[in-house]
Amino acid sequence: GMKVTPEVEVPRVPTEPVAPAEKVKRIDFSSLNKVFRFSAEIPAEWEVEYIPELTALNVYDPAAPASSIRDQSQIYITRFESNRFLTISTVTITRQDKTVVAGHDAVLYEIEKKPGGPNFRNQPAWRNKKHRATDIRLSRNNPSLFYPFAYNPELSEDIFQKFVDSLAFH
Repeated sequence: GMKVTPEVEVPRVPTEPVAPAEKVKRIDFSSLNKVFRFSAEIPAEWEVEYIPELTALNVYDPAAPASSIRDQSQIYITRFESNRFLTISTVTITRQDKTVVAGHDAVLYEIEKKPGGPNFRNQPAWRNKKHRATDIRLSRNNPSLFYPFAYNPELSEDIFQKFVDSLAFH
């Protein structure tokens, strides 16, 4: 038969504590307005504000040091309908990389509002600073819905990338 060796107490080597996996929750953004046909995971403590006058979504961190929900914004999501990727004339594009997100064509932009241009109304203050946005095309049909996902320049690119990687389109 098999020889059974008695269990020996192995001295434990102290290991670095493993950072707990950040808790996330999946949000179906179409529940806020059916035009936003996707869901994604956000950190569990974050919240989402729907901005009806802009048909926009403000994903914000209630713990962020700011005086308003709008300025606690971490990710700002809008939509437009077009035959092609569009940019607005009031910003300077400092970077533009084609990519694919969840099988959908996308473009990563780095944009900066032109000096003297009007501030974005009803939008987070950081939208007026240099920041990045990933625009995702929903379908190959013309016209298609497009979803720009802009993120706060203070937010780590890693957290934004996790959000983008978690996107699922309906």
